[in-house]
Amino acid sequence: MSDSTKYSTKLSKSQIGFYALPALPLSLPTLALYINLPTWYHEHWGLSLGLIALILFFARVSDLLVDPFIGRLNDRLSDTTQRSVIIAGGLICIPSALLLIYPAESYTAISLSLGLIGLFFGWTLIQIPYLSWLVRLSSDAQERITIASFREFLGLIGLLLSALIPALMVYLGYSSTEALRAVVWIALLLGAITLTLLMAKVRLKPLTRKEDSQTDPASKWRPIQRNRLAKRLAISWFFNGLANGVPATLFPLYITMVLLLPESDRTLYIAIYFLACIISIPVWIKLTRTLDRIDLWRAGMFISAVVFVPASLLGSDTAWLFVPICLLTGAMLGADLAIPHAIQADVADYHHWRFGQSQTNLLFALWNMITKLALALSATLAFGLLELVGQTPLALALIYALIPSVFKVIAVLVVRDFRLSANTHKRIKKRLETIR
Repeated sequence: MSDSTKYSTKLSKSQIGFYALPALPLSLPTLALYINLPTWYHEHWGLSLGLIALILFFARVSDLLVDPFIGRLNDRLSDTTQRSVIIAGGLICIPSALLLIYPAESYTAISLSLGLIGLFFGWTLIQIPYLSWLVRLSSDAQERITIASFREFLGLIGLLLSALIPALMVYLGYSSTEALRAVVWIALLLGAITLTLLMAKVRLKPLTRKEDSQTDPASKWRPIQRNRLAKRLAISWFFNGLANGVPATLFPLYITMVLLLPESDRTLYIAIYFLACIISIPVWIKLTRTLDRIDLWRAGMFISAVVFVPASLLGSDTAWLFVPICLLTGAMLGADLAIPHAIQADVADYHHWRFGQSQTNLLFALWNMITKLALALSATLAFGLLELVGQTPLALALIYALIPSVFKVIAVLVVRDFRLSANTHKRIKKRLETIR
């Protein structure tokens, strides 16, 4: 039996589950890191918003610079070594995360900087091979959407838990600091369990090594530079990341300064937003069976942009209108989570066919780098603009809602006429099977 036949059957539910499970603990501390942690360091430790923005930016920049090298390295590594890289990433994340939630009192800025740099580096060692394994788990475009959607679904469960656990603990009388630390400890424990299962249970398709025949380092980058589909997808992904990152950064302040709601209501709106997203994901998956995936993603981004604009006009007397905005934008987030990762996997197949090189890890590393750059710039842009124009409710509302909507529209325009349909990918897949 050939390798292509051996691995052509659809994955079992248990295989999909073991692959997707780590997404829950990997996303569990996300709200703590990107929303609560900056606010916590500002309110609890007295760091200025400007300093926090600079630390976040430089930590992200130092992180994203290593992404291409880790991606290129993983393209050369065996399965066993790739799994060792993931384990090493987990071991680096543990002390880094603990430094963030137990900072040295006299060196809080240094603790924040070192903790973020270490955590981001460890996260990268896990994330790049983990995401790129989607290509080798399945070559079927529709199954990839199912796998990626379930992975992102569990990621959303992690996000919801990261909102609900602190809320429950505060309700039971614990402090916000204790709640933040509890989320991180739970994430570390679940991460150890699920990554162990990933290592032990998930089997991948055989590696392809055709690209190793080229020895000139520059030759490794030329195909990437010539791949227009990969570049357009990366640019759209970048602007969409900015559009998602700016409101995520400013959300806690928007709730208390613009809507004049208590801090406890932050959890409520986060829960509404992500519950809408979770419910919408099966709908998006079903729609991809009959409609073009790029068109669906573009529609989701455009609707989100239009719906989010009114958030710039809300105040304490119209705060209730933020509920339908959260519901609609949350539902549109489902498209962001269900569709683009599968498109990335298809573009990696296109790259292999078009340029004769399997550079899956490098491509996913570059897309991962784009995500990090967008997050770094969104935090810097959000806090930087707020510091520049002044922390007034009007300025906060405008930055929170209008700038992301503009970025969403740009992301939509970049991927217009994106020619990689499901039928095209099927033809590419058949040709690739002959060289695997």
